[in-house]
Amino acid sequence: MPPILLNDRKVQSLPATDKRTEHFDRGLPGFGLRVTPNGVKSFFVMYRFNRELRRKTLGTYPRLKLADAREKARGVLRRASLGQDPERDTGERTFEALAVRYIEKYAKKKKRSWRQDDRRIRKELNPVWGARPVESITRTDVRDLLERIVERGAPVEANRVLALVRKMFNYGFDQEWLTVNPAHRMPLPADEAARDRVLSDDEIRRFWFFAHEEPKVKPVKKRRLKVTPGKRRPPEISIEARRRWAVLTRAMHLLRLITAQRGEEVLSMASTHISGHWWTIPADVAKNGLAHRVPLTPMALAEIDRLKQMGLLGETQFFTGVRGPVQRRGALDDLGIPDFQPRDLRRTAASKMTGAGVDRFVVKRILNHVDPEITAVYDRHSYDREKREGLMVWDLELSRIVRGE
Repeated sequence: MPPILLNDRKVQSLPATDKRTEHFDRGLPGFGLRVTPNGVKSFFVMYRFNRELRRKTLGTYPRLKLADAREKARGVLRRASLGQDPERDTGERTFEALAVRYIEKYAKKKKRSWRQDDRRIRKELNPVWGARPVESITRTDVRDLLERIVERGAPVEANRVLALVRKMFNYGFDQEWLTVNPAHRMPLPADEAARDRVLSDDEIRRFWFFAHEEPKVKPVKKRRLKVTPGKRRPPEISIEARRRWAVLTRAMHLLRLITAQRGEEVLSMASTHISGHWWTIPADVAKNGLAHRVPLTPMALAEIDRLKQMGLLGETQFFTGVRGPVQRRGALDDLGIPDFQPRDLRRTAASKMTGAGVDRFVVKRILNHVDPEITAVYDRHSYDREKREGLMVWDLELSRIVRGE
């Protein structure tokens, strides 16, 4: 689209669309504003260095004002014109600048969970360290931040934040933004016990019938929403849409129990991944990066067919519309099983299989766990027959449990 004259009113009023849009400034060539579909606005500048066209993100609006962003862009263009690499300018090496670089150039390319890193940076780290030079952040600063997270009652989140901070500072060290990682060898702020919750037969039966019940969807109370300038007002969600999400969410969790696969993998199930009685999880979806063939047992096929007959499955992506936590929220509220978490379903399936006599090695293949032994490098057997036999044992055991026998 043609360049426009960016001013405060224009920046504030530019709407979000279905696709990411970029608006270049008519007054300063190379300077522009990017608007994402969810309404996030960020300033950027395009420049050439060593005959290479580069993009530099300057900051997000409204935290970064238009005038300040334009001045930063001029500085970048000035340094590039003088033959100086703007990315190596120590004056710009704030924690927020490192965070942008880490997400754009590392996390998005190498981590499927990069959105979780981005959320933690925006929620936990940028509000505290965003404007500080990276080199000024000390080990004491890291420890104080983690202690505040623990004190507010989120010890596990503190552990995750430490892992992220350590990874970011290692990246900064590799990029020569840091001379030392202040989080190196820092102990976890909280102990984590490995979860070993396995559902009983009665709880499995309760979960099964709950997943097939008509969900009770309460009407949303109308409330006045505070809308950030420049963002679209959240649309009103109909009861029918929320009911559809609840049914699909319960069915998705049920397939986690039947197939013993991970939640994100089930959520990514698509018609193109299924051939006959086999479901292939692509390598870019599987947690360990290895494509995985999962045999679909009669109970799994019956559940998929039930959803198709109800007209709920997407034509290609089965669980279209329920990928976000907002859509899944509340779907399991009335389950009535104490100390239950959805990740317990996969552990329950694995435990019940071994309890029914399935070899532990076969269960590992069904779960798509990486085999650490050296012989795994040479073992390219698919174990399709063994996986089918193991899941058929679980299918019969689950059927027995559901019938109450």
